[in-house]
Amino acid sequence: MIAPIGFYAHDDEPLSRAVRRIVGEQIALALGAVRANPDDPELLEAGVHEARRTFKKIRAALRLVRHGMAAGTFQRENRFFRDAGRALSPLRDADVLVATAGPLGRLPGEEGPVPVRVLRRRLLERRTRLRAGLPADGAPVRLAPSLEAAARRAARWRISGPEEDVALGGLHTAYERGRAAMVEAYHSGAHGHRFHDWRKRAKDLRYQLELLRGLWPQVQAAVASEMHRLTDFLGTANDFQVMATTLRREPDLVRGLRDPLALERRARFHRDRLAAEARPLGERLYAEAPETFRERHQALWSAWRR
Repeated sequence: MIAPIGFYAHDDEPLSRAVRRIVGEQIALALGAVRANPDDPELLEAGVHEARRTFKKIRAALRLVRHGMAAGTFQRENRFFRDAGRALSPLRDADVLVATAGPLGRLPGEEGPVPVRVLRRRLLERRTRLRAGLPADGAPVRLAPSLEAAARRAARWRISGPEEDVALGGLHTAYERGRAAMVEAYHSGAHGHRFHDWRKRAKDLRYQLELLRGLWPQVQAAVASEMHRLTDFLGTANDFQVMATTLRREPDLVRGLRDPLALERRARFHRDRLAAEARPLGERLYAEAPETFRERHQALWSAWRR
């Protein structure tokens, strides 16, 4: 019999078994990614991106079943995959900054262009220095042994309690926190970490909807796709926020330019534009009251598992 694969629980698969399988598959993907050749820039960039994505999916799966796990187990595993992602953040940010430089064109009302090509060249040099500073067993490769140990632990995770209560409790929490984070983001006026927090909660919900696609495959897939579109808006907005912050903290990147603040101003303009574009989509996706959301998914669960 061929073992089931895919980031979703199969119709006849107990939730606890599905989560252990899914996490094992994601760790295997991460291991392949972090072992990519560090001397090949394209493979290194793709590997860092893939590994970070698997860690986010694993943490979303963990949060889905956290009510069925021992508190110490959940905290240990959540912390491990959080720290694994953070170890790769400098490499990821360096790649993102290079990609984000291109869209920083002249804004309405500006008198003259600032040479974006100069910034991009300096960002490329910055990324090269960062990569050159990696030892032969740099951050990605160093993760491999600890990921292998994490895979062995995940295969033994105990997830207890009625699976309906566990899954719907986790899904409801993700929705409720994401909805609250959206409201906070648009009312706080803080265009940095508040939107980043909302994006993290939206990613949790997106991946959990994918994992529970059996509830109603066509509908779950459509909503997860729209959640993906939302997190893309928020992710790109965060990339411009990272750019603005980096330009402020590393003034050498804009040294000698006629208007050194212009590029930071443009980055914030694009950040705010994307945050505004995300709002109507976010309000649709989080339109239900949290209790209504839970009741609807409880009915879907009953129909699915019956």
